[in-house]
Amino acid sequence: MAKREIIQPNPVTMARYQYNVFEKRIMYQVVGQLQREMRGEIKIDISLFGDRYFVIPFGLIDPDKKNHRKVRQAFQSLQDKKISIDYDKEGNGFEGRFINWGNLEKGTVTLSLPPAIMPALTELATGFTAYSSVVVMALQSTYSMRFYEWLSRFRDTGKWYTTPDDLREMLLLMDHKAYQNYANFKKFVIDVAQKELQDLYNAGQSDIYFAYEEKRSGRGRGGQVHELIFTIFWAEKGKLADTAKTEDYYYVAHFLKTHFQAKTNDSKQYTEKVLAKIIEMDATRRAAEIAEKAKAKENPAAYFRAVIKQELGM
Repeated sequence: MAKREIIQPNPVTMARYQYNVFEKRIMYQVVGQLQREMRGEIKIDISLFGDRYFVIPFGLIDPDKKNHRKVRQAFQSLQDKKISIDYDKEGNGFEGRFINWGNLEKGTVTLSLPPAIMPALTELATGFTAYSSVVVMALQSTYSMRFYEWLSRFRDTGKWYTTPDDLREMLLLMDHKAYQNYANFKKFVIDVAQKELQDLYNAGQSDIYFAYEEKRSGRGRGGQVHELIFTIFWAEKGKLADTAKTEDYYYVAHFLKTHFQAKTNDSKQYTEKVLAKIIEMDATRRAAEIAEKAKAKENPAAYFRAVIKQELGM
């Protein structure tokens, strides 16, 4: 039992909720901004009443930029739904809504979030990996998104123990008649998530996939499944370089191409080294900020090189 106690569920990751793909993408972008604020990279605006204002490019929620109405519907849905979080088995927990309001205008999404939910979201932000926001943009199933959260939470242990009923409850599927049958639940929920994450991992677009084992009561395969044991596999840091190539990465790449020209072997090697290093250190956002400041300097290349050397040791 001591082994199981090490793998206590994070209260936010294990919260009960059911969101569609657009709602989940909104959540991830909010969490991503909270992560950046925690690292001191940005400052999120706060109203006089403590509400937080999140400003997100529309393309980060809908890369195809064809679903404006569905994104607006996601705002309404997030206002209507509640997030329920259990802190312990004694009944302590949190109940609340995710957003106050959302606005979509000129390619920008602005969200207002109530202050009461901030501690819960901050806790969630501490558990995400560096690739989370990139990976979930490629996921098409909300079940895959939820599994990615759970696997990220338990990746350091390599194992995650749960039960079919616990999974149904966290996904709000307890009253779904079709999924009360374990065979259906396995086929349309667990196996869908497993296949999508495995396919993306094989394509270099996800850093995590999983295998699972069923523990049954009674003998043979005819017994009821009473426990699921998930084994978590993940890529080593640096092996998912393509998934880390965000807008900030390409901004830095363009800056280097413009100001270093990459005409000599030295400049080519320096450019390649910088781009590889900022991915390895998850520093693309900081490198983009340095490049932006460098553009205003008399010698942009010299300024960029000096600051990068000081901060990243290059």
